[in-house]
This record gives sequence, C-alpha cells and structure tokens, in this order.
Amino acid sequence: MDTTLALQYETELWASGMENSAQNKQDLPNRLELLTTYQKSWEDLNFPHYEKISILRGGVWELFGGVLAQKGLKKDIFFYTLPSSIRGISKASWIINRPDFFVRDFSFDNSQDLVVMVDSPIW
Repeated sequence: MDTTLALQYETELWASGMENSAQNKQDLPNRLELLTTYQKSWEDLNFPHYEKISILRGGVWELFGGVLAQKGLKKDIFFYTLPSSIRGISKASWIINRPDFFVRDFSFDNSQDLVVMVDSPIW
C-alpha cells in the first residue's frame, strides 16, 4: 500500500511540475491530499482562501516568488507575502522606509533578501 501511495504521490508531483520538499514533515497521505487539493483549486479556480490587497497609487509594483511589493506615494515600499492555506504559507508584511532618492523602479528577490532600486535621474 505504501509503495502504491508513494508512486501515486510521485506521479502527481511530476504531473504538476512540482518537487517534494525535504522540509515537508507531513506523512505521505497528507502530502498527497494537499497536492491534489492544490491542483484541483487551480483547475477549478476555486481556492479555500482568498484575500484582496489594494493596489497603491505609487504606480510601481512587482510580484515575484509569492511576494507582492508596491511603492507608496511617499517612496516607502510595502511587501506582502501571499498566503496559502494549502501550502502552509502565512500572511506577512514589511516595509522599506523612504530611501533618500525617488524610486523610479525596483525589483527584489526575497530568497536572497535583496532589493534593487533605480533612481530617477535629474536632468
């Protein structure tokens, strides 16, 4: 039975383009159930939880790696981790307070704790 479940789990991972995480300490039946729930949610576009996040008027935003970042009107950059009850990702937010220059554009990589900001040149 365990080998059949393991084979089914590996097949479902492959079909969804995902990999098993070494950090996932749940037993095999729970992992398979979460994976099939995740796939079904995307298939039907029917998610167990959703949250609205307002777009700020700063005009500059990035969405990368499950994190939404937006520049506010007063140069602050607001970051929001997009939660997922299926994947066990909690909601979180943080702010980078006003750099000493006008941020024309920015990008980030949360996995590297990296933010790159582009200054607007004065002509």
